[in-house]
Amino acid sequence: MALHEALIALQTGCSGLLTLKQDDPYFKKRLPTIPYVHQGELEILDRLTQLGQHYRTLDEYIQNIFKDKKSGLYILSFAFELRSILQTYLNCLKQLEHECLIDTSLTLSHLLISLTDYNLLFPSLVSLINKLQTNGYRGCQILDIIRRYTLDGNIILSSTMKKLLCSCH
Repeated sequence: MALHEALIALQTGCSGLLTLKQDDPYFKKRLPTIPYVHQGELEILDRLTQLGQHYRTLDEYIQNIFKDKKSGLYILSFAFELRSILQTYLNCLKQLEHECLIDTSLTLSHLLISLTDYNLLFPSLVSLINKLQTNGYRGCQILDIIRRYTLDGNIILSSTMKKLLCSCH
């Protein structure tokens, strides 16, 4: 049951074990305890759900860029490359789903470990798009911001940012 919840959460950012907070319809909070699910599994599910929420944020950003007719070439190139990164994530989810169907003894930890790269990458990408949106960067300013993210010591983040930078160039 928890694997199916996790696979749904990884793509949608929410699962059936979540409940809406009364005052904010966009904030989803997990039920504090569920008798038939171990607390450790709930915490892993929270982490996977957070990854799914990052995916949704990135996907919505891309859709908004493509809908906006005033988007410049730099930001469109950025969105196209970002879309290809999200496509590799979806392919990874498809592979994990296939593994779960073949081997029913897989655990949530297997999903979490298989998606470690995205757990490192997605928060930084969300931070990047938030910075681009809030400060209204345009043109070559976008290149400069992305270049700053390539200087990170994390190899996965640095190589992904270099791909984004190449795409924008």
